Amino acid sequence: MESLRIIDTWPVPTAAAAVVRADGTVLGTHGPTAHRFPLASVTKPLAA
Repeated sequence: MESLRIIDTWPVPTAAAAVVRADGTVLGTHGPTAHRFPLASVTKPLAA
């Protein structure tokens, strides 16, 4: 998915993104999606 390539410009060592439909269907991914990322300050937006 072309729109996910924007994460290549982020100033971080590792970034991954996905677009997922409400039914769980994955429409596209970019980056190392199997990488485990620690959740810290992003947990509030995930819960909102």
